[in-house]
Amino acid sequence: MNNAPDLHTLVCNLARYLRDNPEASDSAEGICRWWFADGMVVAADELDKALFWMKQSGLITETVAADGRVRYRRCCSDAQLDAVAATCDRTHAAGTP
Repeated sequence: MNNAPDLHTLVCNLARYLRDNPEASDSAEGICRWWFADGMVVAADELDKALFWMKQSGLITETVAADGRVRYRRCCSDAQLDAVAATCDRTHAAGTP
């Protein structure tokens, strides 16, 4: 059985984290390590898909730091993140996994 979170779950978790931590900025490695609840295992390729979706949706931006590492941070309003989180709440309330 695969307990890895799906794309929707990852986006929801990232949206909530960014809503609660508006100044957060980190690399994909840091996001995997620090931004998810304890015990949530996130595969790098799945995180990349979620970050790509969020970037294409105008929710996050990426910058290349002096050390060459790509860092991600929010570039949207609280309302936009709330809208993403609301879809998560509706999905959960409907009983969709």
